[in-house]
Amino acid sequence: VWIGCQGGKYILHHPITQKTSFEVLKEAENATIRYITGAKNNTIFIGTQRGHLIRYSNGEFRTLHKFNTIIRKILVDNEGLLWVATEGAGLFCLSEDGSQIITEYSTETTNRRLFVNFANDLEQLNDSIILCAAGAINFINKKSKTVKWLTADEGLPGNTVMRMRRDNFGYIWMITKNGLCRYNPTNQRITSYGRKD
Repeated sequence: VWIGCQGGKYILHHPITQKTSFEVLKEAENATIRYITGAKNNTIFIGTQRGHLIRYSNGEFRTLHKFNTIIRKILVDNEGLLWVATEGAGLFCLSEDGSQIITEYSTETTNRRLFVNFANDLEQLNDSIILCAAGAINFINKKSKTVKWLTADEGLPGNTVMRMRRDNFGYIWMITKNGLCRYNPTNQRITSYGRKD
């Protein structure tokens, strides 16, 4: 188990041996480790407060990119591609090993325009669609590299989606600054929930 900490440090806990160690990741350059996720072949990807994208593979750490902003989430999709959500620089799709930026999505990219550049969360809807919580929900078509929005105009409680998760039934649950809601991708229906629910 990997746990990110401040100052470029991380904790490694081995559940079988019950041993825990406190380590320093020099590649993080003292930046807080914000996100850690696993990928194929025991590869680990690490994102920092200052935008370092670091790969751990075959016993070695390597800095792949410096986005110069907070990395909010790293998603490995079902094809193995890496998706990096940033605070202020938008969203990046990278090659499986993380070395190459394939596509960038932001408020400035034509046909790939995000609602805002602050990407809080990511979730995979199906083989073709990645959901990005950047203000509203951004439906990113991996094949056509286009973006569609789901906003308050379509029934979201607000254009401030902070977190989202796909449940076992395929529904997307979202936390916004204005409340909790559920999105049904089959009929595009949004159900909002309040304190009484």
